[in-house]
Amino acid sequence: MNDQPKYADGRRPKPRRTNSRHEKLRSALFLLTLLALPCSPGAVVFDSSRIDPFAFQNEQERDELAEARDLNNQALRYQKQARTAEAEALYNRSLEIVAKALGQDHPAVAAGLGNLASLYQEQGRFLEAEALYLRSLAILKKALDTEGLPVALELNKLAMLYAKIGRGEEAEALFQRSLTALEPRLGPTNLTVAAVLSNLASVYGERGRYREAEPPYKRSLAIIERAVGPGSPPATKIRRALNELHRKQGRLGEPDAPSASTFRDPNGAPP
Repeated sequence: MNDQPKYADGRRPKPRRTNSRHEKLRSALFLLTLLALPCSPGAVVFDSSRIDPFAFQNEQERDELAEARDLNNQALRYQKQARTAEAEALYNRSLEIVAKALGQDHPAVAAGLGNLASLYQEQGRFLEAEALYLRSLAILKKALDTEGLPVALELNKLAMLYAKIGRGEEAEALFQRSLTALEPRLGPTNLTVAAVLSNLASVYGERGRYREAEPPYKRSLAIIERAVGPGSPPATKIRRALNELHRKQGRLGEPDAPSASTFRDPNGAPP
């Protein structure tokens, strides 16, 4: 007996396809969320109640990808605990499941590659990390044909790698590209935007461009203070970076930034 739902007039709905760019992007963004793609490694547990049934072809695929999600999230927890061998094994198993279910060139594979790359980066396996980041970006660009949110997030992660290994010019260019894509999509007061601003400022500082480093640091600090408070660890970290900039320029004692209460959205919105 066919239990497929019917419309009121007795017609059966046609299967949904995801061939359009809009549907591909919608599916990709959902799957990237499913695999907990972060700007920096951290334990992110996906809420299964938010699963979009149209992101899957059938129940088997849904169950397989749910397993991949759980493996990936456990790997993130192991990574945070410095249990790197266990994390690597789970990332690879998660990737195998996703690639088998969706294909090697699916955006969800790019999410897993990015997470594995972040683990390699923490281990000092920089060449392996770079290769995975580049492969992830190639998949996203081919599948989505856009420098939207998934690509912008991965650009930030690759830029962080380049900054770490002293490739400052390349890091700066990628942070700027990431910021250009993220800001109109997430808004100028988003915490992810604040993180990329801080990353860009750090590269300017490392390259001795102290005056250029100050404005993105100050913008980042204002966003963070407004969102999570002036006494939060991220805000404290940026204040220390600003004080270090001032010290290098012989400007100790200057105020580090406007407070969150005086912050104004560049688009004119009040705090």
